[in-house]
Amino acid sequence: MIPPYPVERPYISLSENEKTELVKRFNSLNLGDSLDQVVLKVGKPYDDYVTADKKNGKFINHYIRYYFYKLKSKSVNEKFDQSITLFFSVQIKSELLK
Repeated sequence: MIPPYPVERPYISLSENEKTELVKRFNSLNLGDSLDQVVLKVGKPYDDYVTADKKNGKFINHYIRYYFYKLKSKSVNEKFDQSITLFFSVQIKSELLK
């Protein structure tokens, strides 16, 4: 179910069939899959972030996000946006994300 949202059209809004298909691809993942394996199985994510400590630049984590529903392109709305986020404990460079 799509949550009620302001008058503007959402930036991303997958159909029920698209949502089902995306969930099926997520079900094919295994614990320990590499970033490249995830991208090959699920597809290219909407977001790809590496976080680091502001003081010393030390790596914290790497995560990617897939959206089912996203209200606006340039902002995150935790009330309305629907997504799945995958975290990786190592910093990874991937040719598949270029």
